[in-house]
Amino acid sequence: YARKLSGIKVIIGTNEDEGAAFIGKKDIGLPVFEPLFRSNAPMADAYYHGLLRTDSPYAAMVRTLTQYMYQLHSYRLAGALSGGGVPVYVYRYAFSNGREFGARHGDELRYIWDPRSGDDPVKAGLARGLHSAWAAFIRTGDPNGQAIPQWPVYRVGDPRVMVFDGEDKVVRLKEVYDDRKFPSAVFVIK
Repeated sequence: YARKLSGIKVIIGTNEDEGAAFIGKKDIGLPVFEPLFRSNAPMADAYYHGLLRTDSPYAAMVRTLTQYMYQLHSYRLAGALSGGGVPVYVYRYAFSNGREFGARHGDELRYIWDPRSGDDPVKAGLARGLHSAWAAFIRTGDPNGQAIPQWPVYRVGDPRVMVFDGEDKVVRLKEVYDDRKFPSAVFVIK
């Protein structure tokens, strides 16, 4: 596979609160998981119930959907590609814009593709960093430039990611969640 992958470079990432884009405050538990995960729904439900020890039902739902629909699979893919010699740049979009659970699925896109963000200096900096990183990556295959801190390639043993949160920074993840029993396919499409 390494020969087939030569020349490929990848940016992959997730948003801090991906799942909040898909559920309301009353959507909780197994009834939400069953249509998404079918026979794997009990695994997500067990994780959700574990989070209820410290989180509200809605916060636990957002975190569970974020983990099982996005982060778990993104980090699996990043690890597999990195292990195959592919330079992978991993990000986490965490800018909440003042909302609880505000870094939802797709929220980063407006800052990536349109560097104009009005008079708000935090949003302007966020847009400058995201837009310049994607533009540099499209041009050169490397997102690094003057608008963001040095963004390292992702490695399984050293999971450093760029966090875009109004003040961009590289962080080493303390944990990369991976439910080993959960399959790599998420959605069931009929």
